[in-house]
Amino acid sequence: MANFSAAGSQALAWRDSESHSSSYPDFEGYAHSAQLTEKGKFHFLFLGNFPGMLPDNNAEPPSMTPDPVVTIAAMAAKTSHIGFAATIASEWHEPFNVARQFKALDSYTAGRTALNAVTGSNPQAAALG
Repeated sequence: MANFSAAGSQALAWRDSESHSSSYPDFEGYAHSAQLTEKGKFHFLFLGNFPGMLPDNNAEPPSMTPDPVVTIAAMAAKTSHIGFAATIASEWHEPFNVARQFKALDSYTAGRTALNAVTGSNPQAAALG
């Protein structure tokens, strides 16, 4: 499993002057990461979902994540073998719509998509920002 963010997996990478976190979300960066992960023979990529912002982005890495369903669809078009797992917070999404989205992803990716359904408790996410 591989898990990545806009600036990388190291917690303070977003603060490095060489980081491209200011261009977030960067589709080409996500596509390149997916291709490298696939080339490294990983089985799947995990995309978390946090529909909010932490109060102090100067002390914490950027927390807003692009929609994982849309991101997976785009990355799957640039890869051929790696699987993708997307997180969906159950309290913010209607079950019918989640089923519809993942049925489409499953079809478009030839079965390379998994759902990570979670509940949430973060007040910033509850306030949607």
